[in-house]
Amino acid sequence: MKTTVYFVRHAQPNYKNHDDMLRELSAKGLQDRKLVTNFLKDKEIDMVFSSPYKRAVDTVKDFVWRQLSYVFFVRSFDCALFYFCGMKRCVFV
Repeated sequence: MKTTVYFVRHAQPNYKNHDDMLRELSAKGLQDRKLVTNFLKDKEIDMVFSSPYKRAVDTVKDFVWRQLSYVFFVRSFDCALFYFCGMKRCVFV
């Protein structure tokens, strides 16, 4: 079975927030996440893996709520590689 993996860089964060873990998206980032949602919506995504950083989660939040209703949080993407074996389409943020 062929697996397609999409790697998504988080949208633009608010650099005025110096807490790396809790850094939210900027106004532009909030707009750009709509582009991510529109790009992914017809891709038949099976799973989304995200770092636990707020900017990464917020980048795919709209898509996940509309399409999947859940996201797997991973601290290291090499650990996540075990989970997506056998899936058709995955997103890493």
